[in-house]
Amino acid sequence: MQDSFEFMPKGHIKIEAINESGDVVGTLADQPNLVVNGAEEILLRAFSGDPNRILYKNRVPKASPTSKFYIDESKLAGAALFDGSQLLHSPNIIWSAINDNDFEVSYGYFPVTVYIKEEVSTEFGKKAFSLSKTPATGYVPLNAEVYSTYTNLFIGIGEGIHKPIPLTDSRLTFSNSFTVTAESASTTTANDEVKFKQKISNFAFEYEASNKGAQIDVVVNGVVKETIEAFDSELTEPQIKSIEYTGLDNSVETEIKLVHSGSDAAVTNPIMKIVGIHFDALSKNDNGLIKEFKNHEVDFLTPTMFNTTPMAPYTIQLPNFPVLTGSLKIKYNDIEFTEAAEDAQLSDTTFKVDYVHGVISFNRALTGVMISYSVTGEIYDTELATTMTAGTITVVVPTDTPVTNENVGTGDAVKTTFSLVNKPINQGTLVVRVDGNAVTPSSIDIVTGEFTLSTAPSAGQSVRADYVYVKNVNTNKAMNKYSTLYPIKENTLKILDQNGVELQEVENASDFGNGKYMLDNTDPKLIKIAQNDISGGALTKIEVVYKSDEKPGVPTNYTRAVIDKPKTINDYPWFELDKGSVRFVAEFPELKPAHNITIREMGLFDGPRAEDKIAGFRNYPVKAFSLVRVGETRKEVNTGIRITWTITLMNEEGNPFQGGR
Repeated sequence: MQDSFEFMPKGHIKIEAINESGDVVGTLADQPNLVVNGAEEILLRAFSGDPNRILYKNRVPKASPTSKFYIDESKLAGAALFDGSQLLHSPNIIWSAINDNDFEVSYGYFPVTVYIKEEVSTEFGKKAFSLSKTPATGYVPLNAEVYSTYTNLFIGIGEGIHKPIPLTDSRLTFSNSFTVTAESASTTTANDEVKFKQKISNFAFEYEASNKGAQIDVVVNGVVKETIEAFDSELTEPQIKSIEYTGLDNSVETEIKLVHSGSDAAVTNPIMKIVGIHFDALSKNDNGLIKEFKNHEVDFLTPTMFNTTPMAPYTIQLPNFPVLTGSLKIKYNDIEFTEAAEDAQLSDTTFKVDYVHGVISFNRALTGVMISYSVTGEIYDTELATTMTAGTITVVVPTDTPVTNENVGTGDAVKTTFSLVNKPINQGTLVVRVDGNAVTPSSIDIVTGEFTLSTAPSAGQSVRADYVYVKNVNTNKAMNKYSTLYPIKENTLKILDQNGVELQEVENASDFGNGKYMLDNTDPKLIKIAQNDISGGALTKIEVVYKSDEKPGVPTNYTRAVIDKPKTINDYPWFELDKGSVRFVAEFPELKPAHNITIREMGLFDGPRAEDKIAGFRNYPVKAFSLVRVGETRKEVNTGIRITWTITLMNEEGNPFQGGR
């Protein structure tokens, strides 16, 4: 006999805001979702598991030893806790009696061992114990809780924007007059168009503006949303500009057209040139999130509310800087502000930026200013000279040194070439005397100190010389030592003095002096800085800007979230036979990520990322079981969220598949 059946996955996402105690304080999203890939594998793994990898829940006591914990004797089947130094029970049974709030909790592919000791119980029918993080008298080893002997699943979240689509992608359709390469697509023919039709929540494109640019109609589902003018008569060189559209319904297909719609009358053969297209359509070939949140971030694209100072000057201090030039987007009461170059140009709808220090200036007090921006990825620091460590640096200083009446040699009526003791000598300073009478050498080598006379001195005549030579003198010069927090990436360091003047880097101690600095040869964090500025005045303060591979942006605290293990029923697998569903729950607490984000997509994975630093993870290939698109969901930095991801398996009749029925 052979039996078969067909099923299809149907997804649902619920995102709840939670407080630090885990209590739900609001629902951010509750909607069905596309399940793109891997749901069948999730079902198989939920049934069979994967015993080759064990995930441990590691707990280390915050206080060591801990206070007493109590466990019902019924859970121990009446047995003692220990037999000598041997624990008689599964570690999971012991761990079920503790309170996680008393421990630092992490997950890993290898266990952390702590130590358990039986204590005197004061509660009837219960045994008491305490735990220690280190070995001690009376304590025996206790292994970590076996959290999962099945596939270890993680949920990742992402912004889901700015995924580049190759211009040669088969999903893009161009009119025949287009010239299409991997870098650009261009046409001079009116009504030519590029179009695509996909399930998307946002799209963006880059176009070339020039003094020959065309007008571009942006058509969404047959309706012209706007006409973009790519013509600018003042441009001598083309400029790349971009535009973005969000808030589309990803559950249905949206047709996008970019149409060459003519031009300014002064332009002959206007050019419509597209240099980039981005949209967030998922495909079965995707095996990762379009833009997953990173451990270090440089783009803060979710608008955050700020207030200016109440008194003039009216400013906003961004929490992260230096700011990437041109990246600021500022809205106030739905009015988009533009950047002014000078304070005198500030108006009710303009702003001025100090990009290095992240300070934005306005002409009035404002509340509820919405700002998004990017940073350069540089690290900024400032230090007073009085707080730096003083020291000295040995500098080799070339010094003019005179020599008088040096005995160069004695004549023998043959020899005409003589050598000075010291060298190199200064040009024009050599005076030679033979038996006290000045003579002029026929040639002088100032580098080697050799000179030649036209006539050989007679036997016994003395040859003497006066000259000035350059002597290298070791001099100890005062300097200050400054250490950065992170190793400095090569060719990224910039140091400014208290006047905003940039100090000059030198490689050799002989070049060290006022307004200069040197990097240490052995310590990638140490900088030696002159105590005086370039004009010779005292250096009172420095500002340091640099990049480091250890901190390529602002730390976000983001890691993929471990799927919560069911607490009471359906412990393993997660499959609920009575509902035909596989249900996963994961939490992202407050400050994780440590900035406001807009969640547009989620991924269900069989492992963490390497940069999540899950203990024992050996960077095996991580597969995305499923990717889903959610409506734009905003997670504030101080909002924790709980994600409940349900995948229901539907049979051929469109009903939930229930095993065995």
